[in-house]
Amino acid sequence: KSGDTTAVTEGTFVVTENRVTMKTEEGEKEIKILPTEASEKATAEGLQNIKEIELKEVSAMPIYSVNGTKKAKLLFAIPVNLSVEMKIHASTGEVISVKKPWWGFLAF
Repeated sequence: KSGDTTAVTEGTFVVTENRVTMKTEEGEKEIKILPTEASEKATAEGLQNIKEIELKEVSAMPIYSVNGTKKAKLLFAIPVNLSVEMKIHASTGEVISVKKPWWGFLAF
Protein backbone atom coordinates (compact mmCIF):
# COMPACT_ATOMS: atom_id res chain seq x y z
CA LYS A 1 0.00 0.00 0.00
CA SER A 2 1.27 3.42 -0.98
CA GLY A 3 -0.92 6.41 -0.17
CA ASP A 4 -4.43 5.59 -1.39
CA THR A 5 -3.16 3.02 -3.90
CA THR A 6 -2.96 -0.69 -3.11
CA ALA A 7 -1.22 -3.39 -5.13
CA VAL A 8 -1.98 -7.06 -4.53
CA THR A 9 0.73 -9.70 -4.76
CA GLU A 10 1.58 -13.28 -3.95
CA GLY A 11 5.32 -12.58 -3.99
CA THR A 12 7.78 -12.66 -1.11
CA PHE A 13 9.45 -9.43 -0.06
CA VAL A 14 12.50 -8.50 1.98
CA VAL A 15 12.37 -5.08 3.65
CA THR A 16 15.53 -3.42 4.96
CA GLU A 17 16.00 0.15 6.17
CA ASN A 18 16.23 1.77 2.72
CA ARG A 19 15.26 -1.03 0.31
CA VAL A 20 12.38 -3.26 -0.65
CA THR A 21 13.25 -6.32 -2.70
CA MET A 22 11.16 -9.11 -4.19
CA LYS A 23 12.40 -12.69 -4.22
CA THR A 24 12.43 -14.04 -7.79
CA GLU A 25 13.70 -17.23 -9.38
CA GLU A 26 16.99 -15.40 -10.13
CA GLY A 27 17.42 -13.87 -6.67
CA GLU A 28 16.25 -10.65 -5.06
CA LYS A 29 15.22 -7.75 -7.33
CA GLU A 30 14.79 -4.24 -5.96
CA ILE A 31 11.39 -2.53 -6.07
CA LYS A 32 12.03 1.17 -6.71
CA ILE A 33 8.57 2.15 -7.96
CA LEU A 34 5.71 2.23 -5.44
CA PRO A 35 2.09 1.40 -6.38
CA THR A 36 1.20 5.11 -6.38
CA GLU A 37 3.92 5.83 -8.95
CA ALA A 38 2.79 2.88 -11.11
CA SER A 39 -0.77 4.23 -11.01
CA GLU A 40 0.43 7.73 -11.97
CA LYS A 41 2.49 6.32 -14.85
CA ALA A 42 -0.50 4.35 -16.15
CA THR A 43 -2.72 7.44 -15.90
CA ALA A 44 -0.12 9.52 -17.75
CA GLU A 45 -0.20 6.90 -20.54
CA GLY A 46 -3.98 7.36 -20.89
CA LEU A 47 -5.33 4.60 -18.64
CA GLN A 48 -8.47 5.63 -16.75
CA ASN A 49 -10.62 3.97 -14.09
CA ILE A 50 -7.86 1.75 -12.73
CA LYS A 51 -9.49 -1.39 -11.38
CA GLU A 52 -6.54 -3.38 -10.05
CA ILE A 53 -2.80 -3.18 -9.62
CA GLU A 54 -0.92 -6.45 -9.13
CA LEU A 55 2.79 -6.83 -8.43
CA LYS A 56 4.07 -10.11 -9.84
CA GLU A 57 7.14 -11.83 -11.17
CA VAL A 58 7.38 -12.08 -14.96
CA SER A 59 10.56 -13.53 -16.47
CA ALA A 60 12.37 -13.07 -13.12
CA MET A 61 11.47 -9.34 -13.07
CA PRO A 62 9.10 -7.55 -10.66
CA ILE A 63 6.28 -6.15 -12.80
CA TYR A 64 3.17 -4.12 -11.97
CA SER A 65 0.18 -5.30 -13.98
CA VAL A 66 -2.28 -2.38 -14.06
CA ASN A 67 -5.81 -3.09 -15.31
CA GLY A 68 -8.21 -0.33 -16.28
CA THR A 69 -10.08 1.27 -19.13
CA LYS A 70 -9.20 3.78 -21.81
CA LYS A 71 -11.69 5.96 -23.68
CA ALA A 72 -11.46 5.83 -27.46
CA LYS A 73 -13.56 6.14 -30.59
CA LEU A 74 -14.21 3.09 -32.71
CA LEU A 75 -13.68 3.97 -36.38
CA PHE A 76 -13.33 7.63 -35.34
CA ALA A 77 -17.06 7.82 -34.52
CA ILE A 78 -18.41 5.44 -31.86
CA PRO A 79 -17.26 6.14 -28.29
CA VAL A 80 -16.04 2.99 -26.52
CA ASN A 81 -14.16 2.01 -23.37
CA LEU A 82 -11.24 -0.33 -24.04
CA SER A 83 -10.18 -2.77 -21.32
CA VAL A 84 -6.42 -2.36 -21.07
CA GLU A 85 -3.68 -4.23 -19.19
CA MET A 86 -0.47 -2.24 -18.86
CA LYS A 87 2.73 -3.81 -17.54
CA ILE A 88 5.18 -1.49 -15.78
CA HIS A 89 8.66 -2.52 -14.61
CA ALA A 90 8.78 -2.14 -10.81
CA SER A 91 12.47 -1.19 -10.78
CA THR A 92 12.67 1.29 -13.66
CA GLY A 93 9.08 2.52 -14.09
CA GLU A 94 9.27 1.73 -17.81
CA VAL A 95 6.08 0.65 -19.59
CA ILE A 96 6.87 -2.83 -20.90
CA SER A 97 3.64 -3.65 -22.72
CA VAL A 98 0.06 -2.54 -23.29
CA LYS A 99 -2.53 -5.22 -24.00
CA LYS A 100 -5.83 -4.18 -25.63
CA PRO A 101 -8.75 -6.18 -27.06
CA TRP A 102 -8.13 -7.70 -30.51
CA TRP A 103 -10.27 -4.98 -32.10
CA GLY A 104 -8.33 -2.22 -30.34
CA PHE A 105 -6.46 -1.34 -33.53
CA LEU A 106 -9.77 0.08 -34.85
CA ALA A 107 -10.14 2.47 -31.89
CA PHE A 108 -8.29 5.76 -31.65
